[in-house]
Amino acid sequence: CTDEAIIARHTIKHLRSLLTKNFIQIHKRYLINNQYLVKKGTSNVYLRGNYILPVGSVYKKTLDL
Repeated sequence: CTDEAIIARHTIKHLRSLLTKNFIQIHKRYLINNQYLVKKGTSNVYLRGNYILPVGSVYKKTLDL
């Protein structure tokens, strides 16, 4: 496990189909591993390693926000 960003030349939709169900989409640009989720805010998620990412309005239902 690393704290590095992964840059891929695929669509998010394609990547979602390749990943396990542990990964959820929180924004049009972000997929996260649910196991790294520390806290849910009203418009952000907080991940292990002090990462803060925005949650898109379309994806708030996925996180029950």
